[in-house]
Amino acid sequence: MAIILNGTQNGLPSDRLPSGYTPPMVTTVADFMWRYDVQIPLVFSTTATTSNPVTTMTAIVTGTNTAVSAILAADFLSTATVTAYAVINELTSNLTPQTTTSTTYLTNVVPSYLVSVTIFVKAI
Repeated sequence: MAIILNGTQNGLPSDRLPSGYTPPMVTTVADFMWRYDVQIPLVFSTTATTSNPVTTMTAIVTGTNTAVSAILAADFLSTATVTAYAVINELTSNLTPQTTTSTTYLTNVVPSYLVSVTIFVKAI
């Protein structure tokens, strides 16, 4: 028995994906039993380690996989057979302008991507 994450699909529209990026192929679970809609924060400094957009997008998917695996491990017994996959639906950040006319981003929070994800799970 195990918890198996088949991976995370990048469901962002193609015009929001970097040029040269290939979204991962993921085996879906057609007969899922549970659906989670969550927002996962991924800190910039551990995700965007280079200025290469393709590498950053790949790191966002990898970070999402890690976070989803942690959610599944916390929510399901490892003695069950759990199969899941996730879909990235939206990608934003926690940076907000200081004023409505400012382009300077100053906040007291750690800059992070906010990844909206749907997790589909089957457990038997």
